[in-house]
Amino acid sequence: MTKGDVFFGTPQPVTFSVVEAVIDARFLSNSIPLTLPPGASVGVGITLQNSGNTYWLPGQDTLIGSSSPCVFFTGGPAEIRDDDIAAPNTQYQFLMQVTAPPSPGTCDLTLQMSELGLPFGPTLHLTITAEVPPNAAEGWELYE
Repeated sequence: MTKGDVFFGTPQPVTFSVVEAVIDARFLSNSIPLTLPPGASVGVGITLQNSGNTYWLPGQDTLIGSSSPCVFFTGGPAEIRDDDIAAPNTQYQFLMQVTAPPSPGTCDLTLQMSELGLPFGPTLHLTITAEVPPNAAEGWELYE
């Protein structure tokens, strides 16, 4: 330390270590229904744990999804909300809209985290089935 131009006190060694950034995630849970009526759109939550040692930040970290060939995401990838962060070892819930295909069938849904466009962490694979519910209004004219 100094007072004016004069040093005083005993110099103390400073020790520090540089830790390599670990960007990782772990899927914990989701509320994605595996069966939906054709064309139905539902809001879902996907909860992950930030299992790395870096923060997930708005505009930088997103939950990206791809589907083959038929589940649609409304509004694009789920992002860290503007007023939020996900610190290391904390849980974060992404919210998004999922729309089933317009006609009955199955399709595959894949979700993975991405930071600045580079995927990281595990991939979650789900198969979504679009089927007409057994109590659908089709054929009601038979009962009139």
